[in-house]
Amino acid sequence: MNLQIIVKPTHECNLNCKYCYLEDSAEKGRMSESLLAQTIEKVSDYTENSHWIWHGGEPLLMGIDFYRSVKDIQDFYRKRNKNFSNGIQTNGTLINYNLINFCKETNDFHLGLSIDGPEKIHNLTRIYSNEKGSFEEVIKKQKLLKRNGLNSGAICVIQSKNIEYPQELYHFFKSEKINVKFNPLIKSGKANKNINNLGITPKQYGDFLLKLWNIYNEDVLKENKLFIEINPFIDILGNIATQNPLGCNYSISCRNNFISIGPEGDIYPCGRFDGIKEFWMGNIQKNTLEEAINSEINIKLKNRTLENVSGCSKCDFGKICNAGCMHNSYCESNIFGKDPYCSSYKILFREMKKVLNSESELKGGCKNEN
Repeated sequence: MNLQIIVKPTHECNLNCKYCYLEDSAEKGRMSESLLAQTIEKVSDYTENSHWIWHGGEPLLMGIDFYRSVKDIQDFYRKRNKNFSNGIQTNGTLINYNLINFCKETNDFHLGLSIDGPEKIHNLTRIYSNEKGSFEEVIKKQKLLKRNGLNSGAICVIQSKNIEYPQELYHFFKSEKINVKFNPLIKSGKANKNINNLGITPKQYGDFLLKLWNIYNEDVLKENKLFIEINPFIDILGNIATQNPLGCNYSISCRNNFISIGPEGDIYPCGRFDGIKEFWMGNIQKNTLEEAINSEINIKLKNRTLENVSGCSKCDFGKICNAGCMHNSYCESNIFGKDPYCSSYKILFREMKKVLNSESELKGGCKNEN
């Protein structure tokens, strides 16, 4: 098993983004080194292979010495045939040469940034507490990473302030040569408080994805070249072609492969549930990982399947998306409800399936001529 651990060593952040999904009830404080060691030990007891996503809040607030400790502790267990990989999801503002040198030396910590588009768009939502936009600092650090041979992808959150600009978003990320994943607004935490200003409908999100797909596909076909990777497109194409779902939103096994651990050791199914007490699975200081994964709440979540989500069992795309994200469902109604972005996905699934089918027919025709 390759377990993915979303570790939030702190929920503190130096930005004040208008759509932050973190709940007010999430743990405070910062992860101690003793708790860090205990966390890595218990994960190593449970599995041989693990991918660690250091998240937040802003994980770089922990400082470089924290991540040096991560590396040292993981190296101890590597000698016992345990395998680790690491990614840090950061807002980018705190990247410095110490971090860059560390990443180059270890060759094991990959960085992902959060960028919502060009400056005029990004600065509408990703701001400091004084309302100043963060774009200038983020793009400067992104270019610094690139000059030092560290390629970083980005997450772009789609909400009302950027949903009308698929062309601008595509050309920005293409011009900066940044692979990007477009995520819809998560309706929890601060985003809920600002939902009247930032909220989007499934139809809006579906139309955005379709417009973006057409722009992307036309560009690739015209130049016969893939300039950047865009998700969810890459994942969905793979899902349609192989019927083997990729991406946590569509995975049938996310309840088996993901857990989240907070700054005080509390365990949740994934980072989006942090602070929602009904989804608390235990604490790494008191429980083994096996106990948490076999907890009553996680067993309940594993019972969310195509067969018991209304309208999903007979859907043509059921095996591609597996009822979508359970946290999205929870924010809308309950975990056994349909992902509210279901209609968005279908708009895109249908169009992408047409493209795959037409390409398949073309290849078949070429073969028949030879």
